[in-house]
Amino acid sequence: MKAIRYVMMFLAGVGALTACQDLDELRTYAPESVVSPVMGTLPSQMVITPDDFEDVLKFTWAHADFGVDTQVNYSVEASLGGVEDALSLVTGVAQNSTELNYETINGRLALPVEDGGLGVPVDTPTEVKFYVSATIGLNFAKYYSSPVAVTVTTTAAERTYPMLRVVGDYCGWSHGDAQKLFSFSGDEVTYEGMVDFGEKAANGWKISAGQTDWTDSGNYGLDGSAAAPVAEAASMQLINSGGSSDIKAYSHRFYRIKFNTTTMVVTKDVTMDRLGVIGSATPTGWDGDTAMEFDAATQRFWVDLTLVDGEIKFRADNTWGDFEWGGADGALALKGSNIAVSAGDYRIYVNLNDSANMTYEISEDDYGTEIGGGVTPPQPERADWYLHGQTIATPDWDETAMTGGGTDAYKLLATEVAAGSGFLFKTGDGSTWMGPAASYSQSPYAVTIGQAFEVSTDKVDGLIEAAGTYDYWLLPKQGVAYVITAGEKPGVVADAWGIVGNLTDWGAIGDFAMVAEGNYFVRKGIYIGANYEFKIRRGNDWNGTDVGSESGPVDVDAGFATGGSNITIGADGVYDIYFDETAGMIWIMTAGSTPSR
Repeated sequence: MKAIRYVMMFLAGVGALTACQDLDELRTYAPESVVSPVMGTLPSQMVITPDDFEDVLKFTWAHADFGVDTQVNYSVEASLGGVEDALSLVTGVAQNSTELNYETINGRLALPVEDGGLGVPVDTPTEVKFYVSATIGLNFAKYYSSPVAVTVTTTAAERTYPMLRVVGDYCGWSHGDAQKLFSFSGDEVTYEGMVDFGEKAANGWKISAGQTDWTDSGNYGLDGSAAAPVAEAASMQLINSGGSSDIKAYSHRFYRIKFNTTTMVVTKDVTMDRLGVIGSATPTGWDGDTAMEFDAATQRFWVDLTLVDGEIKFRADNTWGDFEWGGADGALALKGSNIAVSAGDYRIYVNLNDSANMTYEISEDDYGTEIGGGVTPPQPERADWYLHGQTIATPDWDETAMTGGGTDAYKLLATEVAAGSGFLFKTGDGSTWMGPAASYSQSPYAVTIGQAFEVSTDKVDGLIEAAGTYDYWLLPKQGVAYVITAGEKPGVVADAWGIVGNLTDWGAIGDFAMVAEGNYFVRKGIYIGANYEFKIRRGNDWNGTDVGSESGPVDVDAGFATGGSNITIGADGVYDIYFDETAGMIWIMTAGSTPSR
């Protein structure tokens, strides 16, 4: 199956560009005296193949003269006949030159007329006439240059749409790496598309009409002198100005964004942090979904999955809510019906870019292949948890695998960090992100080196204020994390009883200190899994004072005599642990309960 290619066309902004002109003054120009633009030299022949789609053709021209002091708007057009049949390749250009890549040119020339193209026959040398036209507004005539004929050999093309680019921190503020909004109607007014911001939506983004850089005729952002939009605003009023401000109101990963170039209002349509496949045909049935990947080149979701006979649907964020889709025959609908499937190995695609034409595809041929063609190389095994943030090695926010696991203590040791570095934690499949709890008053939250801080999926970014070499520890089941000066142990408290086990990497992070409470030493609110083993010891050291159970798993809410074996419970839960040193007794109590003697 061919990957869908969305090919660049500039925004047609000629209507807006004359809005500030005095129409009475403009109408004083003499049409018979207008000097038309003059197209510059072009190559006599062009042979376009997929291998040179990234090559660029530069169009230049001598300016038109309308005899009035106003901005002139240029378009590059192409025709198989005369100007009456000309098709715009790029519009709304204020300068006297522009560049288009071969893919853009091929898409406009080779696409059939009924699909919005010029209908140049593919693989056949054909004379195409190129023009530059000039106008001073929608209410005024166009003036064309003389044609420049080029013999063009096109290649097969898929339908293309006018587009704008969403440029921001998520793509390094690079136009070349930016995802797009598409004018599916072709009106070059209404645009929409699904954009993956990763974890950087709140870092800022804008909308650009430029292909490779910002242009004065299409630089859409917030009005910095107006009140800032509320978080997750349903819509925002933008301005078109090189001085416009970045948009920072959003904080999730995926958004379907809609933008109207006439009203200059941007709206969010779909909001989610992941899209998943669920259903009786999937490995997890209706109990949970399988997360889909996102291909930024086509802005489609995809996943390779082995299905059984049954049904599937698609939903956001592993829950039934506002965003769930079903359908039939390749068409998706919000809250649509279950999709019947047959057993087999498939690649599943979901395209949500066009709200009026959402689609899915289930392909046997594409299973196990690379998105760009070929066989997908074996994927490296993913770690359970990753540090996602800024380090000396990853200054632009990237992931670094943490080690440990299975019993809650994950670590990334001896990591060099610059001052002012941010971070979060995420699971290997990207389904769960954790950071300092949003209940902290700071955003981002500046962690105190060596002290535990609460972590949650309701999070803010963590911030390390001072440069240094640090150990990161994450205990997701306990809901805590540490950033520690490399090699130190934050849990070490001299002469205190503490809990040590695989829940603390057997003391590598230090022990969970217990506090005196009446006749007991107590530690409350500890998550203990069925496969956890632990003991109680003094001074964070194996000095002969460690105590455990006499043998085997112990009962919850019942005291037991101390012994030399590791303590196991056999049931996941959150517990309060009581130790009576004098009596030689330990109680593992359901959280909130106290021992009964």
